Amino acid sequence: MTEERLKIRNEGQEWERFEIKGRWAEWTIETAGVGGDVSIDCDTDEGNSHLSLSQDELKQVITFLQKQVKQ
Repeated sequence: MTEERLKIRNEGQEWERFEIKGRWAEWTIETAGVGGDVSIDCDTDEGNSHLSLSQDELKQVITFLQKQVKQ
């Protein structure tokens, strides 16, 4: 059985978590706090990194990513 690389946990619930499993790292994206900030975490064998984005920053990231999607 192959493991899914992309997975959404608790889909449709108040608290959702998006998981991306890479070869050497696991990324998680989830809501962080009451204001709707989003937390992005990367865990590797060598440690972890954390990024928190406000709603305005998240909108800028989404706008950038939408431009990268080929039609």
